Amino acid sequence: MWEMTLNGLKPCPFCKSQNTKETSKDQVHCHDCNASASIDRWNNRPLEDELVAGALKIAVNSCHMSFNSGHNEINK
Repeated sequence: MWEMTLNGLKPCPFCKSQNTKETSKDQVHCHDCNASASIDRWNNRPLEDELVAGALKIAVNSCHMSFNSGHNEINK
């Protein structure tokens, strides 16, 4: 899952480094691979965000099913 850094930026979309910095022109620069983009484009990753949301939904449903199965076992 993507985690935001303390400055609100996602890791580099190319090398996954968190060694990034916001510049004075609303740009983000990765110090490891030299990638750069506007902040809006840097954090905009719709396909990756959709995959993360789907994985979280599966995990929540899995936990819910496990809890319900254990609960039913207790009531028998």
